[in-house]
Amino acid sequence: MKPYLLDNNVISELWKSSPDAAVLAWIQTAEWFLPVPVIAEIQEGADGASSAGRRIEINSNRSYKPDFSDFIYSAKLHRS
Repeated sequence: MKPYLLDNNVISELWKSSPDAAVLAWIQTAEWFLPVPVIAEIQEGADGASSAGRRIEINSNRSYKPDFSDFIYSAKLHRS
């Protein structure tokens, strides 16, 4: 199976109070990676949340913010 590079819309589905069952099932079985810019977008969204309580919830609630460290994809550009 080919790995997928996910966009933040897939990850944000996991944060919903009732995430789509098909997305939950797929994320458990598919091979996927998070591009570093997606992680930055997610953090920017958390930092821009309208209330301090929501920012704290997004940044600290591990029940919907799993450790993605094994799934991070970072590309380096090489100049010749």
